[in-house]
Amino acid sequence: ITTAWAENEAILQKALDAGKLLAMARDEGAVRVIIKIDVPSIERLTAASNTFKVVTKTAKPDRQGALKADSELSMAISSTSNQVISNLQHLGTGFDVNHTYATMPLIAMSVTEATLNVLGSLPEVLTIVEDKLDRPLLNNTVGIIGAEDAWTDGYTGEGWYVAILDT
Repeated sequence: ITTAWAENEAILQKALDAGKLLAMARDEGAVRVIIKIDVPSIERLTAASNTFKVVTKTAKPDRQGALKADSELSMAISSTSNQVISNLQHLGTGFDVNHTYATMPLIAMSVTEATLNVLGSLPEVLTIVEDKLDRPLLNNTVGIIGAEDAWTDGYTGEGWYVAILDT
């Protein structure tokens, strides 16, 4: 095994297309990536936050509970994000944080080849994918937003116009 292969082995396990990402970073100086991080108790925290997202005609919103659940989720994600960023700063690798997310365990970054190698070795990093534009997909949004539950509860959306532009 060559030294280069051994150094890149960890990232090859975590990146969807590690060879492509490493080559892009090498050729262009940096590559935009989205990093999925391992946030302790993320499933429980997300589920707790989501329980307050649907309001029905009979259930009154619990604003205090919602604020607490959202805050706990945000703090857990922020803590892990900060840990990853701190590790990168400590090692002096080249990167820019493009965006951190409050409700999703993701960090959008522009990173050098050296940073990709470091990210691949961090236990907090689950996956690394290229941050690129993709075509919009709308075939499963009814299930994602819980529309069928709203329709069952008698909500129709009549008289409202909604436009969501998110690319």
